Amino acid sequence: MTQRPIRPIPLTLGGLPDVNDILGRDQSASDVEKLLLGGQSVLLTGDRRTGKTCFSRVVEHGLRRRGHPVVRVSAERASFGDFVDALSREIEKEFQLTSELQRWEPTVKAGPFEARRRAPIVGLDQLLTKISERGTDKRVVVIIDEVPILARAMEQEKPGAGAAVLDTLRRVRQEHGSGLSMLLLGSIGFHHIAKSSPGSLNDITKEHVGPLVEADGVYLARCLMAGDSINAIDPNAFAVAVHKAAEGIPYYIHHLVRDTRNHIGVHGFAATSLPAQLVDEALHHVDDPWNLRHYRDRVPEYYPDREELAYSVLDIFAGATGALGVNDVMRLLAATPHAGETSRRGLIDLIELLEQDHYLRREGKANSFRSEIVRRAWMATWR
Repeated sequence: MTQRPIRPIPLTLGGLPDVNDILGRDQSASDVEKLLLGGQSVLLTGDRRTGKTCFSRVVEHGLRRRGHPVVRVSAERASFGDFVDALSREIEKEFQLTSELQRWEPTVKAGPFEARRRAPIVGLDQLLTKISERGTDKRVVVIIDEVPILARAMEQEKPGAGAAVLDTLRRVRQEHGSGLSMLLLGSIGFHHIAKSSPGSLNDITKEHVGPLVEADGVYLARCLMAGDSINAIDPNAFAVAVHKAAEGIPYYIHHLVRDTRNHIGVHGFAATSLPAQLVDEALHHVDDPWNLRHYRDRVPEYYPDREELAYSVLDIFAGATGALGVNDVMRLLAATPHAGETSRRGLIDLIELLEQDHYLRREGKANSFRSEIVRRAWMATWR
């Protein structure tokens, strides 16, 4: 199926692989690079485990090869002050500004949080302004991972604070777009915070990070099999089975190859039917090795005050044999304890949120689960 030479790639189960071992993202990453270098900031969207962080690493690698400075920071921090501290340290490393940054104290100009440690005070926007001024010859790109996690935590602590973070980042992009671009990504949908500040993301282009196409997924499986010395009667057919069973998601491909290695260690062989069998075992394993219960556990956080209704709606879609329209779901809800809890318009709004949170996909005017793995995992938790 592929003419690329098979080379051993080590398994990476939850960590970050070497950037040269991130396969199937080169063309899309190159497209995002061009957007960033053209002054367009980008938001990477996609479900958890699809590889948004790995994708951004490929983008970063390409930017650095072309001589552009890149500042990367995760916003998954305990407080806004911690985030700005982390950002200042990354700026310090990238631009060798140690002596200058030692005189700075991170604060929040847009929001209620401060971190006073030393004078003078410099806000987040001033911090980013400082590095944007260095983007005259080579554009500066700031990559911020997990922005929604911090913004949501701030929003829950004080309404408006999370939206203020997004507003501050937008103001910097607007005022300093000639020298700075941003690449934002996160596992929690931005819409959970941005709805209280609807204009905070309207200057950003959304780029979806989805599954690998079959040629790339099969090639990744072959390389991982080579890295673990896994033999099969027909290696390519087995790799195709891995790709299909994993729905093209690199994280699941890595897990399936690992589980194949363990299976061979006990049984001594691997039939092409094995990957589908291994998926079924993972879905029903008491230890939840693929952490799929996360999809159920996050519902109360995503849908406060509506979690039971959201559970029922997802139960209905999970048990359906095909796509369902809004009227179908309303009819089926009537047979649950949540009958009458929502109007048709309210149900449409909820379904649209479930689409944005990657539970459902739209098929014309109907919907179904986006992922068969997630649908089956959802059903596996039923008692």
